[in-house]
Amino acid sequence: MTRSFSLYLLVILFFAGCQSKPKNFSDWYSDQREFPDAAKENNPDPEQRILYSSNFHLDTIYRSMMGPTEDQYFSLGEKGELFWITGYKGTVLNPDSSVAAFDFMCHNNLNFDVPRTFPWKSRTFDRVNRVFTLTPGITDIQLPEGFGIPVPGDQKLKVTFQALNHNRPELDSNFIHRIEISYYRDEDLKTPLQALAQETVWMVKQYEGPPGKCGEEPLIQVSTHLSEEDRRITQPNCGVDMLANNPQQNLDMYHDLYGRKFTGHWKIPPGVEELQMDVSDFMVMLPQNQLHYIAAHVHPFCESLELINESTGQIVSRLNMQSADSGIGLIQVEDWSSTEGMALPEKDTYVLRSRYNNTSKDTLSAMSVMYLYFSE
Repeated sequence: MTRSFSLYLLVILFFAGCQSKPKNFSDWYSDQREFPDAAKENNPDPEQRILYSSNFHLDTIYRSMMGPTEDQYFSLGEKGELFWITGYKGTVLNPDSSVAAFDFMCHNNLNFDVPRTFPWKSRTFDRVNRVFTLTPGITDIQLPEGFGIPVPGDQKLKVTFQALNHNRPELDSNFIHRIEISYYRDEDLKTPLQALAQETVWMVKQYEGPPGKCGEEPLIQVSTHLSEEDRRITQPNCGVDMLANNPQQNLDMYHDLYGRKFTGHWKIPPGVEELQMDVSDFMVMLPQNQLHYIAAHVHPFCESLELINESTGQIVSRLNMQSADSGIGLIQVEDWSSTEGMALPEKDTYVLRSRYNNTSKDTLSAMSVMYLYFSE
């Protein structure tokens, strides 16, 4: 390496090191917008962005995650604009535009697409894609009043539609999924909103390999040993959307170096299943962790999903589910909302616990996901 090139490299590194790190949202926003200290005017009603899926033709049984799908991409505005998403609602429509049962929507996801265009450093959304998920039982998400998720106008968003039909093999009809996104333009706000960011925690279940925790060297010798490079290559970015050994994906989910395989989307036979898992590593905890909204993503026959502070024994939140009186399906999935918020100590240990009771005669799929919306 020549001396001149070395000096050039040192200059580049010096100026790179001098560049300020991206500000968190609160600091960035305070530089962009000022509200009078006495600002107490009511904000206008939020605007709505309406999206429709194509026709989904259902003429056979489609279990969870197996129905027709469609992705749509869009932005709320232009570069330099700021929007606040406050709600997300889904409806299923018959061909004549009348409202149909939500049983025919498997789920609908609102995600951030890549790359990110955030001019701030987000608490979680730099790495977390999911904004909201709708499923049967939770079809209308509204954040607590006075809160929203800030989104740059030019940030690409992705909506994923997927159809479902658990109970009607004789069906031969088309359905359209309608999505309504509630939001504010920042320039229209009379009173500031408080920013939220979403943290996902979910259950994974081991289905292959030796006993023990993920990454723990087994007590017995195993024949399967993946190298770190193999594990990195075969590891999907997100296992909560896929099924172990799913023939449509031809992928296994989570691996460790000792042949253990895990999935966030597993199969449950008839009967009761209770699972519990430490999810502390999934959460980026800060000294002030104010939790304001919680939603769940579960499958039919889930009875409850709990987030527990194992350090104190306190149940942070228990969300109960209600199954349909007949057939396969959920008619209610609880959520939790609070304007005051709930503090979660950053150094405590948290576990997720789910309970399923499959009263059908079939082996079905299960997921246990909790979406936690913290102050940004």
